[in-house]
Amino acid sequence: HGQYSSAVGRVAGLDARISREIGDWFGAGPAGIALGGEYRKEKMHQEYEAYVNDISSLGADAAGSVEGDRSVKAQYAELNVPVLDSLELTAAVRHDKYSDFGSTTNPKYSFRYQPFKQLVVRGAYSEGFRAPSLYELYAPRSTTFTQGYYNDPVLCAGGVVQPGGNAGRDCQQQFLNNGGGNTELAPEKARNMTLGFVYQPVSNLSMGLDFWWIHISNQIQAFPESTVFDDPNTYADRYVRAADGSIANIVTGNANLGIVKTSGVDVSLDYRFPNTPYGQFGLGMTGTYVTRYDFQNIIDGPYTDKVGDFQGDGVISRWKHVLTGTWALGDTRASLTNRFTSGYNDYDRTTNGRVASYALWDMSVGHTFDKVLDIDAGVRNMFDRNPPFSNQAYNFQSGYDPRYADPLGRTLFARATYHF
Repeated sequence: HGQYSSAVGRVAGLDARISREIGDWFGAGPAGIALGGEYRKEKMHQEYEAYVNDISSLGADAAGSVEGDRSVKAQYAELNVPVLDSLELTAAVRHDKYSDFGSTTNPKYSFRYQPFKQLVVRGAYSEGFRAPSLYELYAPRSTTFTQGYYNDPVLCAGGVVQPGGNAGRDCQQQFLNNGGGNTELAPEKARNMTLGFVYQPVSNLSMGLDFWWIHISNQIQAFPESTVFDDPNTYADRYVRAADGSIANIVTGNANLGIVKTSGVDVSLDYRFPNTPYGQFGLGMTGTYVTRYDFQNIIDGPYTDKVGDFQGDGVISRWKHVLTGTWALGDTRASLTNRFTSGYNDYDRTTNGRVASYALWDMSVGHTFDKVLDIDAGVRNMFDRNPPFSNQAYNFQSGYDPRYADPLGRTLFARATYHF
């Protein structure tokens, strides 16, 4: 039949910004101010061909064509003031007016303190607002299979077939799941705070440490299918049953899922070894350590921590880093990179306690010809590492988690770039 659906999204906008210095208020340098405004018009439209009703595997409804639009007006201002030679303060505010979600005003404050040449201390606090996208609001309903395997809480309670049940239909099955947009969504709101420093004791060594805290309320996501099956009494209205009592489908779709509280620290290191007759060697590392990720599946619901622990429909790894060693001699260069993600408690701990950590090594070499042509070649996953085993079955994958590990094995690549 060819194309069965068409979707078009359009965004048209206009913005203006002015900035200037407004005087040396504290004798530490000129203050600066910036003012701006923005207007944006958003539209979306999606429709299906009539024949989709004849192809049940598409899970679509020909009568489910949707459209939506909104306009957004915004004004913002930013003020930067050097208070001391070593201290700089910044304050900013943004006001947005949505045609469909009303008005919101959000501030941001930050500072930069450099008590001496080798050390910079920095921090910021901000508030955020995210209106649901048009697609999150108006996406057409469609029916697919659940990502995980579940038991019917009535006909296969606890994994045991009940009267009227059928193991091949009701136990450890992927059930039909009807999802899509939700015009009742509320906006997400966020508070963010960071505090950190960069220390450069010598010219060829730089170290950074940034602590961060994020609080998000009314997070917008698809309602977790796992929650429907974990608490069937509370969410009985999300089950649609056939005449024989079996599950015809569950109903999820986009929803506001409550609060997320997360915190952690970002680390960085960059070191350039002294020059040698054999070239310039370097070492760089960036990493993130997550100390907390508490989330609510429903507004005012209990908090669950998913750091290093498969909860709901996924996991947050406690530690990730990218470590890179570099070498350069004239126009020739090479790099060796390690990408590491820490392990975690698996979905079903009775059959597999933990998913192993995951580390890949990549290597590349390159040369620049006549300052205009770059030739690079290399290998990703050079040791052909397989993803570690996981018994999760989300994302229509089993045996591993595609959000945690890449099933693609050793891969060779070559790239040429010409600079005009």
